[in-house]
Amino acid sequence: MKIEMDEKIKHRLIGLAVIISIAAIFAPAIIKKSSQRPDRNVTMNVKLPPKPLYPNVVIKSEKELFQKTKVAHVELAPVPEESQLPQLTKADVIEKNVSIERASTPVELAKKTSARQNASIPVSNKAVESPDLKNKALAQKNNVSSPKKREAKGEYTVQLASFSKLSNAEHLLKHVESKGYRAKILRVKRKTGGFYFKVHVVGAGDKHEAEKLKQKLASTFQLNGFVIHTGVS
Repeated sequence: MKIEMDEKIKHRLIGLAVIISIAAIFAPAIIKKSSQRPDRNVTMNVKLPPKPLYPNVVIKSEKELFQKTKVAHVELAPVPEESQLPQLTKADVIEKNVSIERASTPVELAKKTSARQNASIPVSNKAVESPDLKNKALAQKNNVSSPKKREAKGEYTVQLASFSKLSNAEHLLKHVESKGYRAKILRVKRKTGGFYFKVHVVGAGDKHEAEKLKQKLASTFQLNGFVIHTGVS
């Protein structure tokens, strides 16, 4: 029996056989070349340096070390006494001013009491008395009684700030006075020692006026103070 095949299939089978034979011939050569890589066949002889030797360090005793060390003696110059004198004199001046302000209030009270006593003395001569004189005496009594009520109420001030340094308080005092307000500095002693200085703005007759003054000062100086009742008008 003869097997008949198409010519196209026959040509394809022949080409496949040729390719397989060529691959069988060149494959061993390619495998040998791929196994002979340069990085695998290189051999290097590297000599390592010898280990370093530790130096012979002699540890000295503490006494020898302290004997060789040098100590520097520094002499500080004494503080001159002149730098301390201005602070003391400035504090004394303030103390005198505060004492004068406090001492002036009893003198004013004594003058007012003497005026009241003179106004309240009755006239001994009844023949000289007249309706006009009686009216004048009543008017004087009314005028004398009004300061008494004010004294009982006392004075209201607005405390703007308190400082530990006098220079800061004086700076604020000048700034407040430049705006047309009346102010003063009160020195208060601390429990721990030393003084601190309060800046008070005066000129308020009652608490309502003091509250208005506080609002004006807050808008002018951007300082939120508080109202204080001093007890002395």
